[in-house]
Amino acid sequence: MKIHGFVSDLVKLSSLIIFHPFESALDALNQVNAVSEGVMTAELRSFLELNLPKVKEGKKPKFSLGTSEPKLGSHILEATKIPCQSNEFVLELLRGVRLHFDSMVIWKSLFLDLV
Repeated sequence: MKIHGFVSDLVKLSSLIIFHPFESALDALNQVNAVSEGVMTAELRSFLELNLPKVKEGKKPKFSLGTSEPKLGSHILEATKIPCQSNEFVLELLRGVRLHFDSMVIWKSLFLDLV
């Protein structure tokens, strides 16, 4: 199966489980800059540790976090032991998520919660 077909099917069969909006425009800018530099912020670390399964010492993890920035993935792995990968499949999957993000998030309820 081609990656493009897989992404379309995955988006149709999946839903967004966790969403954490930025605190402000400045926070969004700081987070994006950190990611582009391959740096994990305290906020990102907290989000990952709260929402991903714990990695047990001596056991092979049953998941892997996909990142678009290999340097960021290395930093996350080093600091938290959360396994990361960055490859063509992950990049294609992220393209699909960006393309269908609006259908994966229930905007109305998010805005009502923020008001």
